[in-house]
Order: sequence, then C-alpha cells, then structure tokens
Amino acid sequence: MMGGEISLDSELHKGTEVTITLPASEWEPYAENEIKRLTDKTVGIYTHSENAARIITNIVKSLDGKPFILKKSHLDAPLPELPDNLIVDVSLPEATRLVTWLSSQSQRPKLFVLKAFTQNFHLDYEPLEYLNKPLLRTEFLAKFINERGQSSEFVSDFYHRRQTDIDTQHLYDATTLQGKVLLIVDDNDINLEVASSFLSGLPVTIHCANSGEDAITQLINLESEGTPADAILMDCNMPGIDGYEATQQIRQGRAGEHSATIPIIAMTANALQGEREKCLRIGMDDFITKPLEPNEFITKSVAWLQTEEVVISPPDEAQTSPQKEDATEALGDTQQESEPSLPIWDKTAALGRLMNNEALLNKLVDIFLSGAEPLFSELAIAVQNNDYETVRQRSHKLKGQTGEIGAQQLYDTMSKLEQSAKKQEPDIKTRFNVAKTQFEALLDELKQATEA
Repeated sequence: MMGGEISLDSELHKGTEVTITLPASEWEPYAENEIKRLTDKTVGIYTHSENAARIITNIVKSLDGKPFILKKSHLDAPLPELPDNLIVDVSLPEATRLVTWLSSQSQRPKLFVLKAFTQNFHLDYEPLEYLNKPLLRTEFLAKFINERGQSSEFVSDFYHRRQTDIDTQHLYDATTLQGKVLLIVDDNDINLEVASSFLSGLPVTIHCANSGEDAITQLINLESEGTPADAILMDCNMPGIDGYEATQQIRQGRAGEHSATIPIIAMTANALQGEREKCLRIGMDDFITKPLEPNEFITKSVAWLQTEEVVISPPDEAQTSPQKEDATEALGDTQQESEPSLPIWDKTAALGRLMNNEALLNKLVDIFLSGAEPLFSELAIAVQNNDYETVRQRSHKLKGQTGEIGAQQLYDTMSKLEQSAKKQEPDIKTRFNVAKTQFEALLDELKQATEA
C-alpha cells in the first residue's frame, strides 16, 4: 500500500529481525523565516491553567516569539504596553471585562479566544480568532501563525498531520495525564473492557460503572475521597438512568460540585443524524460512536482529560426531561435483512480495530460466550411477549457486544431489531428468527475457535 518493503531474518532460539523500508523524498529543512514566524512578536497568555500557560509559552518560544503570562492583577491597572497577540480563556469571569477594555484601545492586539466548542457566542472585537477547547496543536498553528491567509509550507505540514498522531497533535504533552482520573460508564462488560484496554498504556486511573446510578455514586465517592474524576466516558443507552439523564443529574450537581463541570464524552452506537446534537444539547461535551475506533477514542479521551475548564451550556438551552428515544430517522419498512455476504465472524477486522491485540479479542470472546446465551434467552421471551422495551434494550446490548467482537451479520440484524422494537413494529418476530439463526451459527464458530 505504501510502496515499501518488509524483510524478515530469523535465527532459531534467538528471534527475528524485521526490516521495513519506505520510499521518501529527500528531506529538506524549513527556511528559518518559516520557523521563526513570531520573531519580535509578543504574545500575552491569560488562563488560570498553569500547565496550559506553560505549554503555550513553549510553543511561542519555539517560534521565536516573546510570551508573557497575564495575571488578574494586570486587570486592575492599565498595561504599560499591549502585546501583539493575546490568548484569553473566556471561561474565566474576568475575561469579558478584559475584552471590553481592549476594545476601547486605539492599538488593539490580535485576540485569540479559547472557548468550549459547545459554547456559541459572538464578540464584537477585531481582529479576532476562536480556538476550541481542548486546544489542538494543529488548530493553534493554523490559526495563530498563518495570519492574513499567507501560504506556509510549515503551517500546512502541521495542519495535515494525521489525527491519529496523538503525541504531536495535542497541545499538552503526555506527562500532564499523570494522576488524572477517568470514569467509564457502560452497562456492557465488553465495551468496558475495550475502552479500558485502549487507554491502559496511559498514566491514568480508570474507574468503571455499569449504570447511570452507579456512575453518580462513584463520582460522589471519588470526590469525597479527594480523587475526583477529571472526565467521564458515558454510554447513552442503559437501563434505568440512561446516559442522557445521568448527564443532566451530574450537570445539576447531584454527583458533587466538582463533577458538575467536568467533561462528559458520549459513547453511542447510534451514529445517525441528530444524535450528536442531542448529546451536546443535554450537556455532554463530545461524541464517540461505537464500536469504538481506537485512534479517535484515544485522541478524544486524552484531549478531554487534559482540559481543565469546561463551559457548560446554560440550563435553558438544555432539555429538562430528555426523551429516551434517540433523535434519529426511523428505518424504513422496506429495509432488507442482513446481507448474507456479511461474515458470521470477521476475526481479521476485529483484530484490526483492536490494534491487533489478540489477547484482548480472546478475552472479549470469552466474555461474550459466558453471557450471550442468557441474554439471548431474555430477548426471546421479550419477543414472544411483545415486550418492545425489553426487546429494544436486549437487542441494543447484543448489538454492542457483537460489534466489538466483529460479528458483522448479527450486529446488523440486532441494529434493525432494535429499531423495529423502538417503533413497535409487528415484524420483530420475523427479525428475531433471522437473528436466532445467526446467533446459533456465531456461537458454533466462536466455540470452535476457542477450542482450536
């Protein structure tokens, strides 16, 4: 795919040497004027986050700029000299007063406003750029350095870095994760295992909750123990208090004062139009679809763990009593059942999504086999009794599990069965019969694989 070569040189009882060769054009250093884009430029930084100020300072210095940190005391007296550029975090109560004062000055600095991406507002100030939190290095460079639309190979290279390059894309370095606490909320043990495994290489303390009620209890306990959570990964669809309702209770302070403002990232298998907007409207800060894709999942988790201030939408902009139904377009009655060409179990695809961690995949398969048959029996009883809500819940859970292990056929059928139950369609028994055949075939294949 990349036009390179791989060679292996093995020696018995000693190991294998792998040589990878990739074609590349000759490297040429950037011109000095490309790198030193901020020479003789002063950059003021106004944020209460010492770590954010330190990292921004280092970037500005690397571009030959002159950074200085503004303190609250600077607002009590006129600055002797205004900087050329000023970075202001608008979540701070003094920020509005600072911007108002700057607007009255004849020589205005270029203003860069740090804001939560859920926050919509307009400042009457020129020149102005908005930077979203969590602040990414690519966005910083693209907006801060590339002024007046100037073309720059240096900026372009940063802007087009792959999103999967976490260490270089995020503004904060990995050491800032030390001591961070993350709560993962999901009623599906397989999802909890996958999410925890993806983040296992980070210096982060991970706690898991299997319901909205459990999440609120754990948040209260963590805060009382002096180790409050720094971010929450929240499954949306759970029995009892679901992720939407749990988020609203957390935002209302029912899980403690600290938890009311920490980042909450939605995890949902519903990727249809309207779901993202619903999550943000409820009070969540970001959105990740399931089955989890490792690069996106790790990137967003790291970014929000390193975000120290979050601006929450005002209460009147959120729903006060969220509907349990997803804000999605209903699937049509004419939709066909799962394509027979879909594999019963695509082990290769599952391994690829799990970063080729075969031990993790084997563990997920074991978890699935240990609980799938009782769960499917509950689904069968619910279908027989026309208990649409239980059918929806059980099919949703099986959809999540089969998606994570790469059972493509059953995943597709469970998605359609969930939608049918949500609309209380009479064809759930027909869809269930298809699912039963696929489920039995999947069990046979997985059991053969584990016994091999």
